[in-house]
Amino acid sequence: MVRQISWSTPTLGALALVACTGAASADRMAECRKNVSPDAQARACSNVIDSAPGRETLALAWAFRGAAYARKGMAPEAAENFAEALKVNPALKQAWLGRGMAHLSQLKFDAAIVDYSKAIEMAPDDAATYVLRGYAYLAKKEPQNAISDFTRCLILDPASVSALNNRGLAYRKLGKTKRAIADYTKAVQINPLYALAYNNRGYAHEALGNKAQAVDDFRNALAIDPSLVGARDALVRLSAASTIAAQSTKRVAAGRALAEKTCGWCHAIGRRGDSPNKAAPPFRDIHARHPVLALREPISRAIATPHDRMPQLSLSNAEIDQMIAYINSLRPAR
Repeated sequence: MVRQISWSTPTLGALALVACTGAASADRMAECRKNVSPDAQARACSNVIDSAPGRETLALAWAFRGAAYARKGMAPEAAENFAEALKVNPALKQAWLGRGMAHLSQLKFDAAIVDYSKAIEMAPDDAATYVLRGYAYLAKKEPQNAISDFTRCLILDPASVSALNNRGLAYRKLGKTKRAIADYTKAVQINPLYALAYNNRGYAHEALGNKAQAVDDFRNALAIDPSLVGARDALVRLSAASTIAAQSTKRVAAGRALAEKTCGWCHAIGRRGDSPNKAAPPFRDIHARHPVLALREPISRAIATPHDRMPQLSLSNAEIDQMIAYINSLRPAR
């Protein structure tokens, strides 16, 4: 699986609101489209659906409820709701994008590619959708198709650091390490705080034997994002451990202790073993369940909107960083 990828995606709930018939219907739809808690949004959208509105409003209500389920981490239910929206209104582009995202979250790459392709047919100049489909190709281990999509995005939006970073990953899959470095370099020139591009360029330099450049990149990556424990491990591997790396190690230890205290009753925390709650993913599998998103977003979302029997947690940003660092440390060695 592709690792250390972060890029922006269209918000699943960013759907255009059409006029509803009647004040009560309009009020229900206004609640459905609000970016409140996912549970509240899902209930509001269910009320709209149950009220048997007109076709356009019904399609939007299904799609907004799909977005709410996606925010809850319920990808199968999200996909089903987006599918219902598309039955009512096949021209609703954001429903194609939302279902594609839900498929991708379940590692259903072919299905995601089909949905993103449909969205591209509807809006061929939307650069972001090419990044989405390109990532699906990359995750499917079709780097050449991925490069085509990332390149198309860059024609439309030359400043897309996400496309540059991901195209660099695709070039590395093809063994074109120097071309990958060129893309990572352009990405950090555009956004000097793009930690993932430094991190990925560090791996590329290391592969070429450029130790000094690799060390610089891994240090920059860790300084910007201390949760990138792969960069910390690389510094140790390159005999260039630093204060930053030591701080990362401390963060991992704190994250494990926090995970054991707050999540261990439900999730398997370590590298082995089953979760006490069979419905709860082991921490070591969380990356595979979120191949599109950086970890902070889904982890923060799960903490803020507990699911099943998950308790309401109140964690600081520093504690979330610790949790992410620990989850990152469970990733298999590259």
